[in-house]
Amino acid sequence: MRKMNAFFTLVIASLKGRLFATVVSVLAVAVALAVVAVTGIVSFAIAKQAFESGRKYPLIVAAEGASETQIILSTIFHIDKPRGKIPFETYETLKKDPRVTAAFPVAAADSVGVFPIIGTNGDFLKDLGATYRGDIALADSHDAVLGATVARQLLMDIGAQFTGTHGMGGSADAAHEHADHTYVVKGVLDPTGGPEDAAVYTSYKAVWEIHGGKGHKGHKGHKGQGEEEEEHEDHEDHEDHEDHEDHHDHEADHDHDRYHLSDGMLTAVLARTGNPVQVFELQQEYSRPGLTAVNTAGAVRSFQKYFNTAGLVATFFAGLTLLIAAALILAITLMALDARRRELALLRILGIGRGTIALLIMLETLIVTVAGVVLGFLLGHLIPALFADRIGVLIGASIEPWHIGANEPAALLGALLLGQVVALIAMLRAYRMNLVEESAKN
Repeated sequence: MRKMNAFFTLVIASLKGRLFATVVSVLAVAVALAVVAVTGIVSFAIAKQAFESGRKYPLIVAAEGASETQIILSTIFHIDKPRGKIPFETYETLKKDPRVTAAFPVAAADSVGVFPIIGTNGDFLKDLGATYRGDIALADSHDAVLGATVARQLLMDIGAQFTGTHGMGGSADAAHEHADHTYVVKGVLDPTGGPEDAAVYTSYKAVWEIHGGKGHKGHKGHKGQGEEEEEHEDHEDHEDHEDHEDHHDHEADHDHDRYHLSDGMLTAVLARTGNPVQVFELQQEYSRPGLTAVNTAGAVRSFQKYFNTAGLVATFFAGLTLLIAAALILAITLMALDARRRELALLRILGIGRGTIALLIMLETLIVTVAGVVLGFLLGHLIPALFADRIGVLIGASIEPWHIGANEPAALLGALLLGQVVALIAMLRAYRMNLVEESAKN
C-alpha cells in the first residue's frame, strides 16, 4: 500500500512539475470533445423540431423567390427573415379547400428585442396544444401572447405593455419603433420546447393596422397641430396634389419593404391535410407566380442533410484537433523524459525497476488523456445547459443539454484509445532508456 501511495505521489508530482504543459494538453483534448458534444446536441434539437413541425404542418405557402430552407427557417424556427409577402386570399382559399383540415395565417413583420412578433390568430395558438396562463384568443388587435422564454428574459407577465419594432430584431431592417401601437400581454405560454417559446404572438389584424400608415413612425416626421393649420392656410391650393404625391411615395416605399404588411398581406400560410397525397397536390397547385409551396417533410429532409454535413465537418475538425492534442501530449512527454533523465536514473539507483518507471510514464500520459476526456464531456454538456435559453433563441428550438449525439461515444472512445497509444509509445521510450549509464555519470 505504501509503495502504491508513493507511486501515485511521484505521478502527481511529475504532472505538477510541468503544470502548464499538462493544462494545455488537457484543454486540447477537452475542446475537441466539447465541440462534438455541442454539435450533436444542437443537431438533435433542430432535427427533432423540424420533424415535429413537418408532421404537424406538412404544407407551407410563402412568397415566390424564397428557398425551401429559408421558408423553413423563417416560418417554423423564426430565426430568419421572410423574403416577401402573399395575399390574405391565399389563406382564405386554403382554409376553404376540402383537402385542408386546418390552415393558419402567419404575418411576421416586427419584433420586440431579438424576439419576433408573429401575427396569427387564436386558433393557431390553440392548435399548438400548449398549456398557458391567461387568455390566448387574440380577440383584440392590442392583445399579445408571450412564449415562455420571452416572458422570462423580458421580465414581462400578464398585464405588461410594450411596443414593437419594425423589421426583425437585431437586423438593419429594425429601423424604427411602432410607438403608436401598444400591446398588452393577455397570456403566457408554458414552456413547449419549441420555437414558440421564443416568439410573441399577436393578431394578424394588428400587423395590418400598424402598417396601414397610422403610427408608422420612422419614414416620415409628424408635425404639430399649429404647423399643420399654418401649412394648410399657406398651401391650400396644392393640398390635393401633395397628398397624391405623398401617397404615391408611401406606396413605392411599401412595395419595396417586405415587412409592410398592410392591405391584407401575409408572409406565409401553414396548412394541414388529410394525407400526404393531398400535400403533393396542393404543392403543385400553389407553386405558381407569386407563391412558393413547400412540402415540409421533403424540405426538412433536405434541411437535415445540411446539418448532418455540418456535424460531419465539425467531427472531422474535432478529430484533427484530437490528433494534434495527441501529438502535443506525446511531444511534451518525450521532451519531459529527456529532461528527467537524472531524476529517473536516481529512481533506478533507489532500486525501482525499469518496468515500474515505464509504467509511471504511461500512467502520467493516461491521466492527462482521461482528464481531457472527462473535462470535454462536462464542458460539452454544461455549456448548453447554462446557456440553453440563448442557444434556443439562436436555433429556434429547445435543446436537451444531456443528450448524447451519434458521434459523441465514438469521439470519447477514440480519444481514450488515442491516449492509450500515446501512453504506450511513451512507456516504450522510457523502458528503452539506458538509465544505468546515466546513473553512472552521476
